Amino acid sequence: MRKPMVLILLAFIANGVSAQQDMPLEQRQKLADIEKAVAAMNKLKAMSEEISQEKRQACLKAFGHTKFCGCLADNAPIALSFQQYISVVTHSKEENKYSTLNSENKKIYDLALTARDQCVKQFLK
Repeated sequence: MRKPMVLILLAFIANGVSAQQDMPLEQRQKLADIEKAVAAMNKLKAMSEEISQEKRQACLKAFGHTKFCGCLADNAPIALSFQQYISVVTHSKEENKYSTLNSENKKIYDLALTARDQCVKQFLK
């Protein structure tokens, strides 16, 4: 759903400056805001892909299994480094002081365990 919307926005932007000059100031400002939002979205996507790639490479160094590491890079929370992932899956909640985490970090922790379970299932297929 994002791609069609982005393409529509880009087509709208591509109509050129002359079309923009005919627009009221409010519409030009909205268009500028949309352009900034698209640029920010593209930057976040690039950062996300870079983090996933780093996680995949760290996993491959440790485990050497392409399918598992690809799954992990795609499904483990972006906010969690590979080293943090290892700590989550190799220590108990008590050892990781789960009860002291705030709700957002508990969610990230729980998502890491879910990703592990999902990727192990794929690995065993």
